[in-house]
Amino acid sequence: GHIKIYSEIARGTTLKIYLPRPVGATDARLNVAGAQPLPQGSVKDTILVVEDDENVRTRTAESLHELGYTVLQAASGMDALMLLEQNAAVDRIFTDIVMPQMSGRQLADIVQ
Repeated sequence: GHIKIYSEIARGTTLKIYLPRPVGATDARLNVAGAQPLPQGSVKDTILVVEDDENVRTRTAESLHELGYTVLQAASGMDALMLLEQNAAVDRIFTDIVMPQMSGRQLADIVQ
């Protein structure tokens, strides 16, 4: 994987961590003795993933779906609000914090 660091005076620093996703058969050497499997979600639980980076949004949604959740996706805070108006059955929101036009924090405040 790799890390990208973005820093702007008076705005702060953002670290983006990119980790490779394993593909193919599970390597038995990676299994730690006594490790518990990840708990599975329920298709009854709907998570809205809000992320402006399409690759990150897609990977996050895929990972949550693999855990058993129903997943909706939005590319911005405004898209998320429109989706929420159409679908009140969203149980959780998983959002990026730094996004153009509306931050994840602003989105959370509006939704709350």
